[in-house]
Amino acid sequence: MKKMNFKFLVAALGVMGIANVALATDGIISVNGKVVTATCTLTGSDGATGTEDVTVQLDTVRNDVFSAVNTTAGEKEFELKITNANGQACDDLTIGAIKGITLSGTEGTNFDATEKSWLINTDGTAPETKDVYVQILSGTTAIDFSSNKQLGTPVDGTYKLAARYISNKANPAPQTVKTSINYTLEYN
Repeated sequence: MKKMNFKFLVAALGVMGIANVALATDGIISVNGKVVTATCTLTGSDGATGTEDVTVQLDTVRNDVFSAVNTTAGEKEFELKITNANGQACDDLTIGAIKGITLSGTEGTNFDATEKSWLINTDGTAPETKDVYVQILSGTTAIDFSSNKQLGTPVDGTYKLAARYISNKANPAPQTVKTSINYTLEYN
């Protein structure tokens, strides 16, 4: 029994010696954060409606405005405002914590496999041969949805965007157009 206690003591001292070596400091881990009010959401404004699920209603256009391949028509500007659950603007600290918006979808389901900025018309009455699509623009640039495009920090809690039709052929078939893309608010 005394041999066992001695072995235990030697083992314990050995572990303590190893533990002392492990106590050497190589650096610091800091943890930082912010506490903000309720989570914000997007509310459509100036050309868009809805809170959380936002709808942009493009104006009706005639099919003959698409006079050539890749012609665009019916561009409509709209805003996405960062609001709280009551529809009021989020406080500056909460807006400051927003890194941006990530827009995402599935190739072939939400956006075209070749033209990555073309949202597919998913309306049930749309022709089998897809010929009218929708683009969403940030400034004058159509958003490429294959890259999970992130819209940066909002200006005064607002994103200014536009949507428009685009056709891959002249004089496409008349049709109802419906499409969608997912978004995620990203926080710092």
